[in-house]
This record gives sequence, structure tokens and C-alpha cells, in this order.
Amino acid sequence: MVLFVAGVALVALLPEGFWSGWGRSGSEASVPVGQAATAGGTGPLTPNAPRAAPPQQGMVPFEQAPQMRFDGKIQQLTELQQRDGQIHIWVHDVSGREVEISVAPNWFLAYMGCTLTHDIPVSGVGFRFDQQGGDPLIYAQRIRVNGKICRLRNDEGFALWSNRLR
Repeated sequence: MVLFVAGVALVALLPEGFWSGWGRSGSEASVPVGQAATAGGTGPLTPNAPRAAPPQQGMVPFEQAPQMRFDGKIQQLTELQQRDGQIHIWVHDVSGREVEISVAPNWFLAYMGCTLTHDIPVSGVGFRFDQQGGDPLIYAQRIRVNGKICRLRNDEGFALWSNRLR
């Protein structure tokens, strides 16, 4: 029993990549973590070395969607079942323009305790994914309703009510 416990402890203390070389032929090179293989052997990974493959033709590199603040009284409130099944609100921004905000499905807002009604003040932060067109839609990341902050999307804009995050 003592030998078994000592063996488990010894295996636990081995370096992380110790077992990765087992079963490889002698012609395959092993590169330690944090180093890159070069023509002359191994060397430290330099800060200027590329970390990802260059974008392929037709691919657009990922860019973080700009965050937008919104603040005002709800002028209009609609549930768009045919479009995305979410509650959309319209508020006037500081310049007086009407801004459309996609909030969340009604069932999720009820679950979060965020009841939206006409003429109540709301504020929050959201994303503008589509930069085309005159009045792009804002997707609310978080919204303050009656003093309560409701989180609706993560930092990348994915809906918290979606099962794709699990």
C-alpha cells in the first residue's frame, strides 16, 4: 500500500509533458512547452513570432464588436416573434435620435426579474454587430431597469439564455 501511494505521488510530480513522448518514433521531435521548433532545433518563442495561421482568402479576421451605451425612457416596446423572438425597445439617445435595442426573450426577462414597460427609464451597454445601414440595432449586454442590473449577454455578445454556452 505504501509503495502504491509513493508511486502515485511520484507520477503526480512528473513534468506536464513527460508522457507526451511515449510511443513516438525517434525521428519525431519533441518541443517543450513555450518553445517553437526552428530549422536548427528548438529556441524560445519570440514575441514577434506569429501565434496563429494567417487569414485565408475570403476569411475576415475577428474583431470585437463596438460597445454602445444607451440611456432613456422606453418609447416603444415590441416582441418580434417572426424576427428573433426577443423584446425590442426604442429609446431616444442624447442627440434625440431613436435607437432600437434588442433585449432578450420575454421569458428570460421574467426569469431575471427585469420587467420592461412603456415610459420607464432604462440604461445599459450593448453591442453593434452590423455597422451597415443608418440605424444599426444594439444588442443589450446588460440593462438597468428600476435600479436592477440584468445581464443578458457575455463579453462576446452571446446570449446568456442560449444553451450553446454550456
